[in-house]
Amino acid sequence: MGHSSFFFPKEGLCFAADYNIMSEFGPWYGGADSDIDDLISSADKLLDLDAKYYMNSHIPQVFSKEEFRQGLKHFLDTINHREKKIAALVKKGYSFTELCSEGLFYKQKYLSYDWVKIWETVMIMKHLQRMNMADLIVKPGFTEKKAIISS
Repeated sequence: MGHSSFFFPKEGLCFAADYNIMSEFGPWYGGADSDIDDLISSADKLLDLDAKYYMNSHIPQVFSKEEFRQGLKHFLDTINHREKKIAALVKKGYSFTELCSEGLFYKQKYLSYDWVKIWETVMIMKHLQRMNMADLIVKPGFTEKKAIISS
């Protein structure tokens, strides 16, 4: 999945599309082709631009480079917070099904929507794979103590 942004050098402006640094939710990577490390790499490239101002598609606000840098750091820190939560639950023995029902990304009241449940599941899977923890989770339908989650 690409992380599209547009840089207008004459104006010193970067339109950072979905990098909504004001979001309490943080980054979204629930698409099958999304990649957490690519998202982080793309974010780093935004700060390498010779931009004075940044905007995104979610809020009608212009940010200075320093405001965007600070907001982006907080935005991306969400990834590490999520991984710490997931790792703690895996160490407690949570199954993959239990992880996906915990409401780690979306509040539990929204997990009743199939599309939200899919995004929750995909995002958890991506974190488990990124942390090399996928083999510590028992896949639904398997009785072995350890089973690898297929991607």
